[in-house]
Amino acid sequence: LDVPMQPFIPMPPIEEEFRAFFEMQAEATKESQKSKKKKKNKKQLEEEAEQFALLEQAKKLRSEPWKQRQILDHKLIKRTSQILKYIQEHLAKRVIVLGSIGEKSGRVALENSMQILVSPIQHQVS
Repeated sequence: LDVPMQPFIPMPPIEEEFRAFFEMQAEATKESQKSKKKKKNKKQLEEEAEQFALLEQAKKLRSEPWKQRQILDHKLIKRTSQILKYIQEHLAKRVIVLGSIGEKSGRVALENSMQILVSPIQHQVS
């Protein structure tokens, strides 16, 4: 598993990404207040439902990037690699790094595996 080291770039705000959807909803509420309620055709309803689903999915991805196994910030990897380099150069012949991200119950959770961190740390250290 190879994860390229890139500078941290925060995701754009959801409001910016879904601006057209929010504007469409605002116009619809203004029109509904001004005049009688117009019925939307099936295509409009489907498009609105699809946009709403995409919005909910984007909110979920933004709030929990670790569930998608994405490394968004490399500060800890860089700091860890610097410490490991120092230890290898000055103190030890062999270094073993242990880590665990399991469940509260102590059972192994494969979706929380730290394998995603191995390649970037090895790349930085060597």
